[in-house]
Order: sequence, then structure tokens, then C-alpha cells
Amino acid sequence: MASLMIGSKHIILNPSSHMIQQKPVNFLKKISVDFGLIIPLMIVVFLLEVYFRPFHRGFFCSDTTIRYPLKVETVSSISLFLISLGFPLIFLGMGEILFATEEDYDLDINHHICRWRVHKGFVRTYDITVSFLFGFIVCLLIVVMSTHFLGKVRPNFYEACQPSVNCTPDKPTYTYHENYTCRNESNERNARLSFPSKHTTLCFYTMVYLCVYLQNKVRWDYLSVFNNCMQVTFMIVAWIVAISQMTDYVHHLEDIIAGIIIGSLVAWFNVCAVYNFFKQRLRIDQVNTNP
Repeated sequence: MASLMIGSKHIILNPSSHMIQQKPVNFLKKISVDFGLIIPLMIVVFLLEVYFRPFHRGFFCSDTTIRYPLKVETVSSISLFLISLGFPLIFLGMGEILFATEEDYDLDINHHICRWRVHKGFVRTYDITVSFLFGFIVCLLIVVMSTHFLGKVRPNFYEACQPSVNCTPDKPTYTYHENYTCRNESNERNARLSFPSKHTTLCFYTMVYLCVYLQNKVRWDYLSVFNNCMQVTFMIVAWIVAISQMTDYVHHLEDIIAGIIIGSLVAWFNVCAVYNFFKQRLRIDQVNTNP
């Protein structure tokens, strides 16, 4: 027998069976705690999106950066959520089925519902998907709060809003217009949600998360090239989505850069907790080799 400290928990290792003896966890209680944190965040995002009006920001008639044409977005909102939410949830579930090893399951804590034991593969899939979902909601909350409180206008603001101000040559060029209304009321709200880019933030969060997940999950040497190709593909997809936001005149360059930074940082900090979870396997290997 050998002992090992993981975090604040003391566990007992059986070198002959590589099994960890630890007190089982109530799975229903775990689900309640997880979604007790996630659901309030989702409610806040919903309330901001539906009931909160973006900050009414003014503009200069001489500002040519807000006079781009109004175009149909290359990546629609539905496509965005399929790419950044639907696909990764399926991918993570399949990843736990395909790449999980016996050592992974040996390391996991037992979970139960009443007297029934929950399969460790299901628990691992639940943990990784809930971790991803939590980070996704955090990204969404950051973006929704920032866009609504800042109210920065989009590159296509003038055509989308059609402000009541008449920007003719005889008007003072550097007058900052704040007292105006949008003639095109249907686009007014969306025209003020430029910073940061929601598409870029969510896509980079998803793809960086999946890249780090693959890097720490796939341990088979013969899949190293496949692993690298998948990671490059993920980043290309995120980059294409980001570029489309500029070519569609939906976001400014700084909006895209901010989205890349926010999405990448949230993904990195979120997956670090899961990364440490994966790295417990290395700690057990060290105990087995140095009893």
C-alpha cells in the first residue's frame, strides 16, 4: 500500500490493482451544486439579452469607420452555437469514450445515486462537459455585459441605425451627436453591440479548450500527427469565424482582438482544472515507481 495527497484529500493506493480507495460521492448532490452555479449565470445572460437596453453611445459624422454597408453575416447565430456549443459537447463525449484509459477510471472517485453506482465513464463525460459548459456561459456573460454596458457601435452602424441626424457637408464635422433616434428601430439594438465580438470570443474559447483537451487526453504516440492536425483545424475554424466578422463589417479589429483574448484566457484557466485532473495519473505513476 502507498499513500498520496491529491489536493486536500488523502487517498490510499493499491499498487497491485492500481485502484484508489476513496469515499463515494453522491452524484445527485454533485449535479445540484454544478447546475446551482450554472443556471443563475444563464438567467443573468437571458435577462441582459432580453430586457437590458445597450448604452446609448453617440457618434461623429466624420467617423468613416461606422459607415460600412449592412450585409448578411457569413456565420449566423445558429451556426455559431452549432460550432461553439453543439459540436464540442459531442466531441468531448466521444473523446471520453475513445481516449479514456484504465488508469483514468482507476483514478476516478466512485459516484452513486442512492444504492446504485454510477459508471465512471459517464461521470467523466459529465465532468468534462459541465466544465466546458460553465466556461462557455462565463464567456457569454462577459460578452453580453461588455457589449450592453459599453454600447460601442458597429462598423455598419450608420446604415443599420439610420440616425435622425443629417450628416451633410454643412454640418460641423467634429460635433459629437448624442441626441438622436434610429429610424431603423429593428436594427438599433444590435447596432450597438460591437465590443467585444461574441462570435470570436465563443469560437476561440471552444477551439482553445478542445486543443488543450486533446493535448492532455490523447496519449497514444501513433495518434500524435492526427492530434496535431485536429488542433490546427480547430484553430483555423476559429480564425475563419473571426475574420468573417470583419469582412461582414460586423466588428472592428479591436473587437476581434478582445474576443480572441477573452475566449482564449477563459478556456485556458477553465481547462487548467481539468488538466490537473488528468495529471493525477502521472502522480500515481510516480508513486508506483517510487513506493
